[in-house]
Amino acid sequence: MLDGFADDGTPRLRPAAGPVTLRQLLSHSAGYSYEFWNADYTRMCKGLGIAALPGSHEELARIPLLFDPGTAWNYGISTDIVGHAITAVTGRDLGEYLRDEITDPLGMADTTWSLTDAQRLRVAGTHQRQPDGTLVSTSRPPAKGPGFLAGGGGLLGTAADYLRFLRMLLNGGTLDGATILRPETVAAMGRNQLGAIAVTPMRTAMPMLSFDVDLFPGTTPGWSLAFLTNPAPGPHGRPAGSLAWAGLLNTYYWLDPANGLAGVVMTQSFPFADPKALALLAALEQGTYAGR
Repeated sequence: MLDGFADDGTPRLRPAAGPVTLRQLLSHSAGYSYEFWNADYTRMCKGLGIAALPGSHEELARIPLLFDPGTAWNYGISTDIVGHAITAVTGRDLGEYLRDEITDPLGMADTTWSLTDAQRLRVAGTHQRQPDGTLVSTSRPPAKGPGFLAGGGGLLGTAADYLRFLRMLLNGGTLDGATILRPETVAAMGRNQLGAIAVTPMRTAMPMLSFDVDLFPGTTPGWSLAFLTNPAPGPHGRPAGSLAWAGLLNTYYWLDPANGLAGVVMTQSFPFADPKALALLAALEQGTYAGR
């Protein structure tokens, strides 16, 4: 793992104090990061001559930890490693596994790594927010093949499909006769797994891709086996005990198990945590809880 930098900028490495566990990977306390929110991570990868955003399992395996497992929280490539673990345990390609075990049973027909020609025509364009507040198109044709199937990103889908996934979770792991998860597994996914470890704000290291990220200012959220958890009520109606997370292109969702509610906002724009995208999320949340 990283143990600082030498005077010439070379990363210093040492053995980690303990092994990485699956629970730490799922709760983002294993020691990994993303280049978008950690300058030391980018500096380390550059100094070691390795890819900061891995494009293969081999590249993934070369990335050192930033801190000893289980000692801090840092959002990063942990979910990519979980995807690799699924492939290793099941012997199945990750895309095949997700299709057979999740998306097909739930009827999520538009969620895939491998687009059909018809789906490619429906892919939303991407935009970059400018300093004056305008949006400029940065669209590129979607890749013809899925490339590296990373557990942390790369799937394409629709808001309607994702709502089906969230409804399954609200229903204890079952939707329309398809059982994806056991109720006790869903319950475990909603419990904070970090103990005294704090989920800290994510400070941008790449302003073109992300603003600073603090989705619950003034509070200390937790992290479950899958979601950001809020121990206090949110400012727009979301009660304590709700679950949420987001995607880099300003896609957001929340789950409210207490009220049986879920919401999804999807855009295709950078930087992440765009104030206008967050205002849209807040408006949806306020409208959802109005009068309740």
